[in-house]
Amino acid sequence: MGVQGAKPPGGTAPPPPMVVAGPVGVAPGPGYLWTNGYWDWVGARWVWVGGRWLRPPRAHAVWVAPYYHPYHGHYHYHRGYWR
Repeated sequence: MGVQGAKPPGGTAPPPPMVVAGPVGVAPGPGYLWTNGYWDWVGARWVWVGGRWLRPPRAHAVWVAPYYHPYHGHYHYHRGYWR
């Protein structure tokens, strides 16, 4: 897959490195959800964002993890969000 330089989220980027696994631990309190770590495209490179416990912004919110998919010889990146 090719490289096209710095691109914004939703644009094309080189493939992300392998996912880094680590310990999850215990929730800091009731209502927290674990979100796995992921590679985020920042500037012109991938930056690791470690997994963490987060409180959803509203009741019944669901975290949709970021994802990447091949697109015309590059990778298309979609940032994570609360749904």
